[in-house]
Amino acid sequence: MKIGIIEDEVVHMQILNRYIKNWGVERKENIQIKEYDSAESFLFAWEDEKDFDILFIDIQMKKMDGIKMAKRIRESDNNIALVFTTGVAEYISEGYEVEALHYLIKPIREEKVVQCLERAIKKKCDTEYIIFRGEDGVFKFDKRKIMYVEASGHNTVFNVLENGRCVSYTVLEAVKNVEKKLDGDNFVKCHRSYICNLEFVHSIGKNDIIFDDSSKIPVSRRAYPVVNEAFINYYKRVEGFK
Repeated sequence: MKIGIIEDEVVHMQILNRYIKNWGVERKENIQIKEYDSAESFLFAWEDEKDFDILFIDIQMKKMDGIKMAKRIRESDNNIALVFTTGVAEYISEGYEVEALHYLIKPIREEKVVQCLERAIKKKCDTEYIIFRGEDGVFKFDKRKIMYVEASGHNTVFNVLENGRCVSYTVLEAVKNVEKKLDGDNFVKCHRSYICNLEFVHSIGKNDIIFDDSSKIPVSRRAYPVVNEAFINYYKRVEGFK
């Protein structure tokens, strides 16, 4: 596993390096860590080395910031796991469009770094595609990038995250049949016409589900208790809470 740390403060660079090495020893994982003290130095190396699995990126750097750097990366790589580090929580919403895996708030705790690394590995291993027929051909969807699906008559509309924005595709399949393929802990039926991916949910109200990009879909009164419990349990698993 190849991991990059992009951080302009030596102390935080050393802390991350130590935590990652500790995790590698504990897990008996063969890891290679490369360090860069600026976004510019990483992007220069990136031209010849595009085989990183995970990048830990400081958001607040002197010249190019971490968000701009991540956007450059996403122009050519949609799969690499991006973890942002920052001293302030206000930047968290900006990572949505580059599909950040996680945020680490400084001072960084070792258990949070471990959670990020484990989550990145799981995500890499859990890639699963589903295939449906549309009017103009066949669509293959990465389940991890499906934000939600909605019924449209006898068809179903898939709303999928692509390059930081939600793109819609209509497939010739009823939503009840799509639901059978969207099994697993991430997906929950929130309304008779909607199924959402909890990974993209920001909050749940009495009448709406709000996604990280501020878009909304309805949640029925009947489904609300189930959806709310599923949402809480999902983030307990993600964050490693007991």
